Amino acid sequence: MVDDDRFLADTLAALLRVNGHEVETAYSGASAIQVAALFEPEILICDVVMPAMNGVETASHIRSLLPSCKVLLITGRATAPDLVLKTHALNDGFELLAKPLHPNELLARMGKLKIR
Repeated sequence: MVDDDRFLADTLAALLRVNGHEVETAYSGASAIQVAALFEPEILICDVVMPAMNGVETASHIRSLLPSCKVLLITGRATAPDLVLKTHALNDGFELLAKPLHPNELLARMGKLKIR
């Protein structure tokens, strides 16, 4: 779970843990890449708009390390530059969910991706 908003990242991680998932949390793209290299997640849930390294760049790095890792990007932004990022993300085969994110929606999407 990657989001520069620590409260949101920690809240979603807690929700996933309560629902039986093993979760590691990172608050930046660079730290997410380090955590993913050690943890080898089945799925990356990552905010799109983050400082320094955005979510699409982060996901692309992680996917290059772990080709079978599924990617679910989350975003609350709809500005023109952000739409370009989203288009690239969808073209790379990443899933996209809008914030605010209802917990049941996140769990349902993970189910569709075949994540326990």
